[in-house]
Amino acid sequence: MDAATEPAGLPLTIRPFRPEDLDPLYFLERRCHSETFRLPFQQLLETLLDPRVSALVAEVSDREERPLVGALVVQGMAGEPRLTLLTLMVDAPFRRAGIATRLLELAVRLAQAAGIAELATPLEADNAAGRAFLQAAGFAPAGEWAPYFPDGEAGRLWVCAVPAPEAEAPA
Repeated sequence: MDAATEPAGLPLTIRPFRPEDLDPLYFLERRCHSETFRLPFQQLLETLLDPRVSALVAEVSDREERPLVGALVVQGMAGEPRLTLLTLMVDAPFRRAGIATRLLELAVRLAQAAGIAELATPLEADNAAGRAFLQAAGFAPAGEWAPYFPDGEAGRLWVCAVPAPEAEAPA
């Protein structure tokens, strides 16, 4: 799925992950996540190779030194009840520009296209900005500890219902 958009005037492109994005994605994750939530390189690679995983990256076309400014990695397939957002991240200098919202909108569209009824994502307990973002997007704590955290109290799984796709207006 290719999608181009320009939130806050940025020359932004959101596109599917490509193999050459692995290193930039790894370092983006290092900048965006605490040590508790970071994946070792090998585990990130194995995750991205999983056939149930899809990834989108957001890049700003006029930046060469660190072109990836955001990413969405999801796990789930048609017929499953839940699409899990394994990560939704935006580099700090690009936050509050609508990039995470656009990535989340694409996750919703992926879920709708696959007939999946629920989105879920792990969130670190002390991530106040992430909590506010998820609450504004309709997510709520699921009442279970996220299995992605080694320390059972480090995070919680947040979930929201996937809205029904909007019917297209007749032409």
